[in-house]
Parts: sequence; structure tokens; C-alpha cells
Amino acid sequence: NDSMINVQSNTGKLRNYRKFKQNLNLEPYLTFNIDKCNRINITKIRISSHVLNVERGRHKGINFVDRKCNLCNSGEVEDEVHFLLYCSKFETQRIKCFDALNKMLSNFSSMSENQKLSVILAPIDYEILTTSLKFINAIYIERKNLC
Repeated sequence: NDSMINVQSNTGKLRNYRKFKQNLNLEPYLTFNIDKCNRINITKIRISSHVLNVERGRHKGINFVDRKCNLCNSGEVEDEVHFLLYCSKFETQRIKCFDALNKMLSNFSSMSENQKLSVILAPIDYEILTTSLKFINAIYIERKNLC
């Protein structure tokens, strides 16, 4: 059976991973020739092994709902979804990335949140992968500079 284990918690470590990872198979992005740093950055977000408040707070025993984004003051939990899709501090980088993805995938702008996460974090095409990596790297750097 190649189905993923159903993770019940909406606040656990794999809460976002299960949104875009449906089957136990090798991800296409792992077969592309990309440098180690880029592979690490996308993988860290995929498996929640990063410095976003959702993980920092988990390690410190902070309630999930209190792991807020300190960058945009939206009151939202700073998780992978907020970081990639909504945090206003990264709007410029997001617009650039999403415009490029809209040119590659004409329906990108109308995709659901989970579908957009799949495109960005489980890219099946090298051009989509490089666009996603540029975005992820840019917002990682921006976040580091702001914190």
C-alpha cells in the first residue's frame, strides 16, 4: 500500500506535510540537479525542520495558537502556510514567484491553498522547482534579516 499514514492532529509536526504528500514515493524534485543548500531549504520547510515560530514554539512548549508571526503582526500562527502564502513581509517576493508560476501553470492563481503548497513544495518540473527555490531562498534570507 502506497498511501500515507493518516495524521489526525492539525497542530502536530506533520500537519502541513500531509497536505501535499499523498503517496510514499520519491519526489521528482529529488531527482533534479540542484545544489545541496537549495535541497536542504525546501526539505526543511517540507518536514517542519526550520526556525519558524510554529517549530520554535513547539520546542519551548508554547501553545500552538500562541506561536504567532512576529513579522507581519497579522495575529496568525507563523507556520509554513503563513510563511509561504500569506505573510505580508514577503509580499514582493511572493508576487514575483506567483507571477512566474502563473505563466507556467495558467490555473495557479485559482488553485486552493493545498494545491499551491504542492506546486511550491513538491514541484514536478525543473522550471517550477527553480522558481520555488528562488522564492524560498529569498524569503528565508529576508526573514533572517528581519529577526
